[in-house]
Amino acid sequence: MEVKIGDRVDNNGYRGTIKWIGEIPSVNGIWYGVDWDDENRGKHNGTHNGIQYFTARNETSGSFVRPSKVNLGMSLEQAIKGRYQDDVTIEEVLTSQLKHNIKARFVEVVGMEKVGKKQSQLDALQTVVLDGWLVRDGGDTDLGSLLPRLQDLDLSNTLLSSWEDIAHITKQLPNLKFINVSGNELRKPSNPLKLMESTQHVTHVVMNKMLTYAWDDLIWCLAMFPFIKKLQLAYNNLESLGPIPPGVFEHLVDIDLGVNPIGDWSEICHLSKLP
Repeated sequence: MEVKIGDRVDNNGYRGTIKWIGEIPSVNGIWYGVDWDDENRGKHNGTHNGIQYFTARNETSGSFVRPSKVNLGMSLEQAIKGRYQDDVTIEEVLTSQLKHNIKARFVEVVGMEKVGKKQSQLDALQTVVLDGWLVRDGGDTDLGSLLPRLQDLDLSNTLLSSWEDIAHITKQLPNLKFINVSGNELRKPSNPLKLMESTQHVTHVVMNKMLTYAWDDLIWCLAMFPFIKKLQLAYNNLESLGPIPPGVFEHLVDIDLGVNPIGDWSEICHLSKLP
C-alpha cells in the first residue's frame, strides 16, 4: 500500500493526518509525522530537537509514530464486504473502527435501517452505510459491477482524504443520488469543475461537521455537484455565509444549516439570491 502525505490514519479510535514521512537523525527506520484531530493526542507542533519536520494545527497535536502503530484503513470493497458479507479476511482491520459517535444530522433514507449484514447479494443493494468504517479509497475494484443498483452511500467519518477520492467512487456508480461525507477531513480540490463529470448525477449531499471548512471552502467544494437539489451543512460552526457565486446551486431546493452559530440575519439573506 502506497502511503503519502495527506493520508488519514487511525489509532484506537483517534484520527490524524500524515504530514511527514522519513527518518529522524539518530533513530533508525521510517517514521510518520502525524497531526492528530484531538489536540491533546500529540506531544508537540511538529518540531523535534529544534528541527521543524512538519506544522501541526496545534502546539500539542503532533507526534511521530512508527508505521506499525497506525491503521491506514481499507478499500471501499473491503469495507462493503465486511459490513454486508462478514468478510473475515479484514477482521483485524475492522477492530480499529471509530469508537466515538459525532453529533450530526442525517437525512432518513428509505430502507437504510433495514439493510443488514444478512443481505449478501451486493448487486441488489440500493443503500450502503459505512459510517465510521476505515475506508481510505475506492480501491481497484470496478464498483459499478459490484454495486450496480446503488443509490445511497454513507461514507461519513471514514479515512477518505480528498474529493478526488470521492469523485473516483461516484464516477463508477451512475445510479448514485445521495452521498454523505460528514465528519471527513477532505483536502480541497484544486479544480472542482474538473470533477463535475464524475459527480453530476448526485443530487443530495450531506456535509455535516466538516469543521476544517469555512463557508467559502464549502462553496468551492460543492461546485463539483452541478445538479445538487438537497444540501445539509449542519454542525459546521459557521458564523457567516457570504455571497453565493453565480452558477452555484442553480438547482438547489432544500438546504439545512441547522446548529450553526450564525448570529445575523444579514448572513441568511445571502440565500435570497438562490434561484
